[in-house]
Amino acid sequence: MSSPLLALEDAVISNLASASLGISVEPYPDRPADYSMIDPVGAALVVIPSSRYSPMINGVQTRTTRIVVTLLVRNLATHAGAYPLIDAVLATLQGWTPDDWQPVAAISEQFVTEDNGVWQYDLVFETSRLQITQYNPCQM
Repeated sequence: MSSPLLALEDAVISNLASASLGISVEPYPDRPADYSMIDPVGAALVVIPSSRYSPMINGVQTRTTRIVVTLLVRNLATHAGAYPLIDAVLATLQGWTPDDWQPVAAISEQFVTEDNGVWQYDLVFETSRLQITQYNPCQM
């Protein structure tokens, strides 16, 4: 059985990588504290941190899933140097429809931190799909 979340994460990474952003695109690292950015410009790290579900009706729910793209950008003269990259990620993902999911919607973006010349921003998106139970909800 394949995982819809894994397929979604892979699709987001592939879509961002094909957009030629000029930075590396990777899954979020298992150990973020040990992550070492190799790309001289920056990286886009993709993670699926959560989903929430609508009430179940006849064995069907809507699964709304959050996607976070963490942008790490280095060697900027000012914080505004990250803005074109933020806008490029937004243009790439907003409205795009991954297989078996609804179009991706932008939720928020925010500056997180600056550390030794590496600026971090988080861009949050959501998409949804139907989640259908494998059990017959009509059994008595």
